[in-house]
Amino acid sequence: MFGLTHREFGRLYISATLASALCIPFFGRLIDVVQTQRMVALVVPILAGAALLAGYASSLPTLILAIFLLQLFGQSMMTNIALTSMARWFVTQRSRAVSLVVLGHQGGEASKREVGAECGVGG
Repeated sequence: MFGLTHREFGRLYISATLASALCIPFFGRLIDVVQTQRMVALVVPILAGAALLAGYASSLPTLILAIFLLQLFGQSMMTNIALTSMARWFVTQRSRAVSLVVLGHQGGEASKREVGAECGVGG
C-alpha cells in the first residue's frame, strides 16, 4: 500500500521508536504524580486508538504517527506502569514483585509468536 522497501520501513520504524524513546522521560514522569488507575485509563484508550490508526492508515505520515504512539504508549508506558505499580504495592517484597513482572513480560514476549500462530494471527 505504501510502496516501502524493507529497508525504508525499517528506517521509518526505528525513527518512530527513537522519537518515542526521547519522549518517555517526560511521559514517564506522569506515573509519579497521577494515580495508577487514572494512568491506565488514559494510556489504554490511546494505545487502542493507535492500533486502530495503524490498521486504517492511508498515508505515510499517519503510519509514522501510529507506530510512534504504539511504541510510546504500548511498549514504553505500559511497561513503566507495570513496574512502577508493582514497586508501589509490594513494599516489603519489592524486588521479588518487580522480578516477577519482568519475568512475565519477557515470557509474554517470547511466547506471543506461538500464541498468535495458534490463534491464526500472523506469526
